[in-house]
Amino acid sequence: MERSALVSMLVCVLLVLAGCSGAEHASSTTSHTAPSGSVTTSQSASSTSTSTSREETSQGPTTPFGKTNLSVGIQNFGEPGRNFTPQLTQALHYWNEHQEYGNYTAQYHLNATTDHPDIRIQIVSEIPTCGSESDVNHTIGCAPILGKYQTAIGVQIVRVKAGMSNKTTVHTMEHELGHTRGLEHGMQPMPLMAATTVNFTTEPKPDARNTTHPWGGRKTLNVYVDNTDTMVAAKSRIRKTLGFYESGANGWVPKEEEYKYNFVDSPKKAQIVIKIRGGRASYMHGSKSIDGGSVAVVRGLDPDGDTRFEQYTQLRITVSGIGDQRLPWHIGYWLALAYGGTSTKRPRHLRDGSSRTYAFWLH
Repeated sequence: MERSALVSMLVCVLLVLAGCSGAEHASSTTSHTAPSGSVTTSQSASSTSTSTSREETSQGPTTPFGKTNLSVGIQNFGEPGRNFTPQLTQALHYWNEHQEYGNYTAQYHLNATTDHPDIRIQIVSEIPTCGSESDVNHTIGCAPILGKYQTAIGVQIVRVKAGMSNKTTVHTMEHELGHTRGLEHGMQPMPLMAATTVNFTTEPKPDARNTTHPWGGRKTLNVYVDNTDTMVAAKSRIRKTLGFYESGANGWVPKEEEYKYNFVDSPKKAQIVIKIRGGRASYMHGSKSIDGGSVAVVRGLDPDGDTRFEQYTQLRITVSGIGDQRLPWHIGYWLALAYGGTSTKRPRHLRDGSSRTYAFWLH
């Protein structure tokens, strides 16, 4: 008895391009001045036994199912309120139009009512294992590879993870159905069967600025201060600003969004990075030339691909030539972004100018 292989499609969401056994969303940033995945698949050599060896007959090649009209069913365990029929219909149409790829030719027919389809797509909330692989957080698809000389026994199960956008769901279904045709990673059609593809997106999610947990559930934000200006009192003055927000910013910060702040010794450990530059000489911040004042950049994740962040990962604030008296106001002005603030959505004291003097921060 020949054992069929199972392959899994993996995904992980990262802020910046880096080594990962999963998908990457390209780094996204949003710049402000004062007044935007790939999916990686991996193959497993072991699986449950779902097929037996067979030979092609003198009448010509057949399919692992012994017929050329294949019924495909669907079970939705992962998102009961969502209709996946349109996505599966599109995926089946793709393979009906691309018979030249794979170990056999067959026409796929969607039959959502049959109890015994040839292939069943299962929409699941998670895929804890696929063959010998186990990556519950990153696996988004799993299917058997039906070899040329195998006979499928029973219903062939293809698992697809719920929670993905329509486009990504269709892509995953097409990719996994390709495996049931005997296709392995790197085979044509490319890039569908590539080990890595791009533009993985989830279903629409609330934007970070509209949620109560824009930092992914964190309750403590780490702060790193890069003080090349050697402003002796910089950290203590920044601490005044942090304390203002920790205590609710005079009622502006909702109770459930209050964070604690912790200073760290490395920007890699920090969600808030503050750079202090001396003098009033111009300096470059990305493509912007700054002549004194301050600037901020927000970095985050956009898993649903709507060009707006669903989670913040880092806020970088750079100040230059402002003097230690005005430092707390500049830090406070930009720190509002950590709470979903905008140019018009900030604590009142940071909008009306009453907090520009250091005396305000001493209270």
